[in-house]
Amino acid sequence: MTVTSIDFGPSAAQLWASRQQDKYAFVSNERDGLYYLLLVDTAVLASGVQFVPLALMEFATPEQLAAAWTWVGERCEQWQDWGRLGAASYAELHAHLADLLRTEPMEMAFMAYQLSVDPKRRTISLGRLMANHVSTARIELWTRSYKSRAQYIKACRWFDENTGNLAALDEQVTAHGPAVIDAAIAA
Repeated sequence: MTVTSIDFGPSAAQLWASRQQDKYAFVSNERDGLYYLLLVDTAVLASGVQFVPLALMEFATPEQLAAAWTWVGERCEQWQDWGRLGAASYAELHAHLADLLRTEPMEMAFMAYQLSVDPKRRTISLGRLMANHVSTARIELWTRSYKSRAQYIKACRWFDENTGNLAALDEQVTAHGPAVIDAAIAA
């Protein structure tokens, strides 16, 4: 990836400001709906020319990027060593970071909501997908199996109409329990 400009997020900008005296630092950027965390040579970044970062991590959500910022922020004393390693050998830096991520994985971060429908069993479930560089997990928010085909179809239609409200629905389930979905479908 060749980088032409960097868009700092608020937490990234604060960390960047505290690390400007360093030769190597992490910065973040958003491009084409994806979020990137890049290890860069600060002199090259400051020059404004196109550059290839020493390391690049790609994320699907801002929450995953935030988890990555936490992970690299906790290791900011290692950035200079990582930068020197990357300047000498991209392959060695990437192998080193891959090993480190295996032994010290990032916290799980929100990735997406997953709605599963099983017409044969008349079962619907809603879950929150969480991910880091090691694994993906699904946190179940709500699951129901319906005896009646009519109830099942009513629930499917309700989810079709409310797909854009899954984040608000997650907040409601977290605050009041999964019965809020049952009550909303029944209304």
